[in-house]
Amino acid sequence: MTKIMIVEDEAGLRQGLEINLRLENYDTAQAADGEEAIRLFHSEQPDLILLDLMLPKRSGFEVLDHIRKYSKVPGPDQTRSVDARGVGTQSAPQALTERIRSVDVPLQEQRARRAAR
Repeated sequence: MTKIMIVEDEAGLRQGLEINLRLENYDTAQAADGEEAIRLFHSEQPDLILLDLMLPKRSGFEVLDHIRKYSKVPGPDQTRSVDARGVGTQSAPQALTERIRSVDVPLQEQRARRAAR
């Protein structure tokens, strides 16, 4: 099952994302701050990360910099969707349903890269 890590300090949004992703048959892991996100990234090895940029303890940018040292896992974030190459594709915050829909594109790209190996 595909695992998606949700990194969001607002509990209601984090829980809403988890509920909707589980309804779409994704496995999820959650972090409420940047330090927890880094620990969880290493222990859970997610296939995709939904990453808020404004986090306590460590910013989303710091988390993304850390993750990029170890992985090319796709990571859409609050202000833009970041694909596996780190290219921003959206400039406005996404609504919950748009965030969930945005999950499929980077996962399909990741699966295609794995299949090509």
